Amino acid sequence: MIEGLPEPVDSCEIRLRINSADFIQTGSDIIAEVGIMAGNKGNWDLLPENYEGVRVKCSGTGQDGWFLLRLSLHDPVLPLNIESNEPGGVQKIAHELYEFFGRFDNLDLSAFKRFEL
Repeated sequence: MIEGLPEPVDSCEIRLRINSADFIQTGSDIIAEVGIMAGNKGNWDLLPENYEGVRVKCSGTGQDGWFLLRLSLHDPVLPLNIESNEPGGVQKIAHELYEFFGRFDNLDLSAFKRFEL
């Protein structure tokens, strides 16, 4: 059934640890802020309602992909999945997200270190 589906050029999952006693509220607030940011960004499009979190299509230069940010129901973690059809596209999307996430003191960004940002 999935045999003919195209594969992305690059993909990754980054697990962002939430350092807050009320991680569900904190994570939900961060997801809402990402949705607002993406909705106002010229080269990113907020995709229709996603009950898992927020999904964004990224069409900036060299990005051609998407990301999904959701909240783990059991752990204080925000899983971030990124895919791109461009070589280096995941890194470009991750870089923009890393800069945005830097405003949250209670979010551990060490999982981004693999991108050498």
